[in-house]
Amino acid sequence: METVVLYTSHYGATKQYATALAAALGAPCFALGTEDAQAVRSAGRIVYGGGLYAGGVAGLGKAKKYFPGKDVFLFTVGLAAAQRPEVRAEIEGQVRRGLGQQSLAPGRLFCLRGAFCFDKLGAVHKAMMRMMRRMLLKKGDAMTQDDRDLLAAYDTPVDFTDVSALAPLVRACGAVPPAAWQG
Repeated sequence: METVVLYTSHYGATKQYATALAAALGAPCFALGTEDAQAVRSAGRIVYGGGLYAGGVAGLGKAKKYFPGKDVFLFTVGLAAAQRPEVRAEIEGQVRRGLGQQSLAPGRLFCLRGAFCFDKLGAVHKAMMRMMRRMLLKKGDAMTQDDRDLLAAYDTPVDFTDVSALAPLVRACGAVPPAAWQG
């Protein structure tokens, strides 16, 4: 089945995952907005990746126009560890809201960790993150470990990007992950 990888990346982590995934699948890779629409329409499978921003998956609202009739996989990129059930549930909610009337088959959502450098954010994202910081600080003792990690990242950039975390997605698409990702 012909596969196409589409993504939206503001600061680079999602692009890093998308290009590594496309190479592992032998698939073309396009940033949403620069895609070859004919190639996307003719593909039987679409893998879409977007960063998690302010309660939504970047670009999902625009990408979903390509999804009807396709074998669709999604990957999200954010800071929180999605292995925790409450984090996974929040991400799933963001995906459901982004898809609207469309749905995603079980086992088709993959949650990856990205990077954060406050100094590299654009003005709008900086303003949003300043508001988030104030909200987190108000939590006091009720802060989670993710909250504390995010606050620490304001001063010290973090990068959790790990392309080997794509191995389950590659396998779900029927391909074998690169040997370097095994381990």
